[in-house]
Amino acid sequence: MKISVVVPVLNARQTMPLCIDALLHQVRLPDAIYVVDNGSTDGTYEWLKERSREEPLLRLLREAKCGPSAARNAALRIVEDGIVAFTDADCVPELQWLDALTAELTEHDVAAVAGSVIGYQPRTLVERYSSIIGYALPDQPCVVHRCSPFVGFATVNMAVRTTVLRRLGGFDEEMITNEDFDLSWRILKEGGTIAYVPHARVAHIYRSSLCAMLKRLFEYGTFRPSLIAKHFRGVALVAIRSHVIEIRGPSTLFVNLTSPEKVSLALIGLSALSPWALGLLALYWVRLALLVKRAAKRRGVAVRSPGELMMLTGLHLLQFCASNAGSLIASPRYGALCV
Repeated sequence: MKISVVVPVLNARQTMPLCIDALLHQVRLPDAIYVVDNGSTDGTYEWLKERSREEPLLRLLREAKCGPSAARNAALRIVEDGIVAFTDADCVPELQWLDALTAELTEHDVAAVAGSVIGYQPRTLVERYSSIIGYALPDQPCVVHRCSPFVGFATVNMAVRTTVLRRLGGFDEEMITNEDFDLSWRILKEGGTIAYVPHARVAHIYRSSLCAMLKRLFEYGTFRPSLIAKHFRGVALVAIRSHVIEIRGPSTLFVNLTSPEKVSLALIGLSALSPWALGLLALYWVRLALLVKRAAKRRGVAVRSPGELMMLTGLHLLQFCASNAGSLIASPRYGALCV
């Protein structure tokens, strides 16, 4: 079965060589690597053009329409039938990645397979935090059958059958972000299944500054209402921890009642009535810190000190503030309240 890799790229001159080198040294080499430049102005395209002359597996394309969906669709129009594996220009797949990711598709009847994401040599506090919390995925291998607002897989590490992609019409080019969650949900709503294999790993090069991280989280949040409106129109989704209550009616909304910033704000509000609520707030933040520490252990990131753990917990609160603020601001545009 033919296996192609598709990588969209925009201004990634610093990270692209790491990605390409990793793809060209896979234990199971792909039959072709399609890199689609989406209008780079930092020398990325020129570097790729030169590199493609030396590497017969490397196929360089250009796509004028902006957005990762349009870039990936440009490659999907010409890939051979079989399997398409996706990753991004700021990712470094491990050497066994492609073999581990595609084995499930060749051995089992699933529509797609997703793998895990770790941080690539995180140094700054922000990079370390993103390596701990970024791309929240299951801890164990599993097969997902049902569409849920809490379950979705990113194309930084995903492989899909070409028959499925063509039947679904590829990626939705109207979506600038969250297009991979949209694809996951369309696969599941069509009746397909997605396997998750944590041993198929890519390392993600995260943003190193706090402003860059929060800006990106805010941007992701602004597109969440469009995703909810597209897939859950006329459904009120109320999340309590990992459980989701669905109520059909005239409204379209997704409210996570137990996200950290909402619980913190509720306890701060209660403290105006009773100072004992401040004690509950302190206990809640201790619980958050323990959850962050546990997640760090799972991701192989050592927490260096109690002070660093406090700062990581603070970043966890800021993450939800940024993404939910973006969702709330964008909600009226799509007629779906998300917060």
